[in-house]
Amino acid sequence: MHTDQLLAFITILIAVVPWAMSIHAKVALIASAMEGLPELVRETRAKLDQHETAIKALQKAAVARH
Repeated sequence: MHTDQLLAFITILIAVVPWAMSIHAKVALIASAMEGLPELVRETRAKLDQHETAIKALQKAAVARH
């Protein structure tokens, strides 16, 4: 390789490697989040059920007062 080609190659590596590592890190983060998603959905659904039960109890109490 000529010096100019080597310099161009090193410049490209310096530009591409951090970008590629950044993409890899983002993909890993998304994959990790996706693994926890089913549990988050279950927790959210349980919390929603609790809120709906509380609302129904409040509505029932309000109707009983009138």
